Amino acid sequence: MPVALSNLLYVARDAMNVNAKALDVTGQNIANVNTPGYARRRAEIQARGSTQDSYGGVTIGGIHRAADQLTQRRLLDVRGQETAAQERGDSLAPIEAAFNDANGTGLAMGMTQFFDAFNALAAKPTDTTARAGVLTAAQSLVDGFQMATETLNTTRADLLAKAQGYTKQINENAKAIAELNGSIQSALSAGQDASDLLDRRDQLLEGMSELIDVQVATNPNGTLMVRASGQSLVEGQSASTLSVDLDAAGSLLFKNSVAGSTPSAFNASAMGGHLGGLREARDVDMAATRQALDTLAGDLANAVNTLHASGFGSDGVTGRNLFSFDASVGAKSLAVDPLLAGHPERVATSSTTTTGGNTIARQLANLQSTKSAAGGTKTLIDSYADLVGDLGLRRQKALGDADVKGALADQVQALQEETTGVSLDEEMVNLTRFQRAYEASSKLLKTFDELLQTVINTK
Repeated sequence: MPVALSNLLYVARDAMNVNAKALDVTGQNIANVNTPGYARRRAEIQARGSTQDSYGGVTIGGIHRAADQLTQRRLLDVRGQETAAQERGDSLAPIEAAFNDANGTGLAMGMTQFFDAFNALAAKPTDTTARAGVLTAAQSLVDGFQMATETLNTTRADLLAKAQGYTKQINENAKAIAELNGSIQSALSAGQDASDLLDRRDQLLEGMSELIDVQVATNPNGTLMVRASGQSLVEGQSASTLSVDLDAAGSLLFKNSVAGSTPSAFNASAMGGHLGGLREARDVDMAATRQALDTLAGDLANAVNTLHASGFGSDGVTGRNLFSFDASVGAKSLAVDPLLAGHPERVATSSTTTTGGNTIARQLANLQSTKSAAGGTKTLIDSYADLVGDLGLRRQKALGDADVKGALADQVQALQEETTGVSLDEEMVNLTRFQRAYEASSKLLKTFDELLQTVINTK
């Protein structure tokens, strides 16, 4: 067979193989148009130059996976910011509900009823029912402080358990990414297509970025290095383990450990993601609310006790507090003083032993409008309003940030889809193009066959 004629056979064969492979890649794109995390593939078709040792033609240089690392890293960043803000807002919801005076779950009504009870007592200082009404209103107010404190404590405990769940997911993702790093490195070293492995790794990375703000870098061997808050989570085929517990102050304490090493403190202030938003809500926002609640309870107890201890009950005794309060414990310790509980005659109304006096009762009623909180700069009601307003603003800011970051993340996601997403219109064009090329290659092979028959017949 003449050399030139045999070359035509090889060229036709390679052309058919290449276009068949290109059709296969196109078909894969079409089949995965709705597959989450799938990045569009493209067959890299290259010319094979004709030399003395080569018959020329065409070959597949590899399979190109559409990816934009800059856009992907930007998406990881904004998704982490979005989920952090959303988690913070969601975590504050039960606390805000506990101070919702419109639904009767706040303290404003209890404080108003408490001072109104002293107004009623000032009008009838010798009325046993009015005296008992003061103790009932005081207990209701105490119950309100207890409920608010319990809601804070329960929510913070729930968030600890939730944080532990998030760290477990992070560790699972980190381990899976490290394993994929090894598989990808092996595939690339062997010259194999690692697109499916890369898709899976990117999905895990995106899932991790929603849990904690991550920074990534790609090594020359194709493996990823994943870091968070300046510490390594994944390095090649090794993954660290993140853990969370409580420190001495009751705040979340994060530690990161690599196999065979001592766990090191993990900087939580720049954590991001669900875990960062949860920490912000629990250890910053709720801590501020708890501090304000403790201060309010202390101001209430001090203001009321100062006046009450200066007055006389109907039994002629003075020097008794209405509330008991331990500043080292906070609002949780607020209670009606055991010496007064069940003893309406011990409620102070008069500044003297004179029966029927109401000076102290009147002064206690006037505490509602007296600046006796926040170092004498606010009324007790105003101080409570500040607590509720601050909490509302914190949650409003978190939800507002979530909306803004979510819109930005959607924009970046759309940019990424333009690069990695499958366009059915484009794939249908490619399908027709490669089909026509395959048909032409087949015709070239048929032409070779006809020429070969001519050569044979001429002999």
